Amino acid sequence: MSESTPRAIRAEAADAAIFGASASYGHLCFHACVDLRRRFEAAALERAVEAMVADFPVMGCRYELHGLRDRWLPVEGPTRDFVHVERLSGDLEAATRAWVLRELDPLRDRPVRVVSLEHGGGCRLLVSLLHIAVDGGGAMAVARALAGHLYGVPEPLPVERRRDMWQAFERLRGAHWIVLGAAMFAQVFRPLTVFAVPRRVRDFERTPSGDGEPCWRQVALTVEQTERLKARLKAQGATLNDGLLAALARVAVARSDRGPAAVTYTIDLRRYTQPPRLIATNISGIAIAVIDRDKAGDLDTAAQAMRAVTQRQSANLSGLSFSMMPALNSLWTPHALIRAILPPVMKLSVDPPFRRALMVTNVGRLDEGLAAFGDDIEAISIIGPCLRNSPLPPIAAVGFRGQLLLQIYGPPGLTPEALERYEVELREALELEG
Repeated sequence: MSESTPRAIRAEAADAAIFGASASYGHLCFHACVDLRRRFEAAALERAVEAMVADFPVMGCRYELHGLRDRWLPVEGPTRDFVHVERLSGDLEAATRAWVLRELDPLRDRPVRVVSLEHGGGCRLLVSLLHIAVDGGGAMAVARALAGHLYGVPEPLPVERRRDMWQAFERLRGAHWIVLGAAMFAQVFRPLTVFAVPRRVRDFERTPSGDGEPCWRQVALTVEQTERLKARLKAQGATLNDGLLAALARVAVARSDRGPAAVTYTIDLRRYTQPPRLIATNISGIAIAVIDRDKAGDLDTAAQAMRAVTQRQSANLSGLSFSMMPALNSLWTPHALIRAILPPVMKLSVDPPFRRALMVTNVGRLDEGLAAFGDDIEAISIIGPCLRNSPLPPIAAVGFRGQLLLQIYGPPGLTPEALERYEVELREALELEG
């Protein structure tokens, strides 16, 4: 093999696990929409995407199944196969929906697709990414690299080509490993914590047939609302993330008749890498926060209770402990076995939270990652993760230009009215003024 020939990339255990889960929940594609005041020539867009793929070679590969170790195999073909420029004469949202519904197949397609929907004097960049290749933090790394290459702006953070989960453990020292070991032991009993939370008695409205197309909705807090909320939470010793989790717990209480409230949230483990860098992989943990029902009466009390939970989970390295088992599995477990056992494991570990807890992914502030676009940005939104067979809509929370944006995705089977009602509940739980 010559030096210029693209090489296959070894898949990680997390990749195999996500592929195994796709049989139940789909490939979990998510789509970033960036509305711009300008357009890009197709050639310029293709060059930027090619440079991004050079940064993160996995973006130019398809997934290939093997017994012992799956791998990412470079896809032959021109960049225009997954970079599209479409001049619109009709509805922008309808065109966006058409592309969102055009699913990517990881066994055939690259895990990224870039579409420029031109309208008026600007465009909407629709960047679609498969979860099997990247999580929310990985999607931000890809977006940063793409924006930098489009505008010729050097990326200040180094690009990391490694995709292993062990990078999240680089900063651990001595006593941290003892804490991590205890946290891993506690993970064994986490299902019991979930089963202690009653199932929702008022679930999200479904279509009569139980199927249909997905729907999505953005809940935008104004800059003023976001600042007032942050100041109020700070007075309680809580963060904006604590406040969001507390609000979701309050919604969960309103949808149940008894017992505590639970919220599932993700933890980006890139915070533990050293030094900070752009990493395109799945390197996130999942935590479940449970608070007593009597703590959810008002936002201040709920935020205080949630802050105690998140501080304890941070000190106990809960996110890392969730990811340690997949990291250990990567050393010896055949990927075919991981893929085979995931469906029944998901029935035990994922289905109960779906019926009992609400779900949020906090992507974080996007300003730094999208800085290369400058003032060209008019608006942003996220569609996904595109779940199937889920009784609840997941939320992706992002911050941009001082606003808190909550992106709600309704899987097939849920009605648009369910998302509208969810927005009302969220605003009431956050006790927003105006």
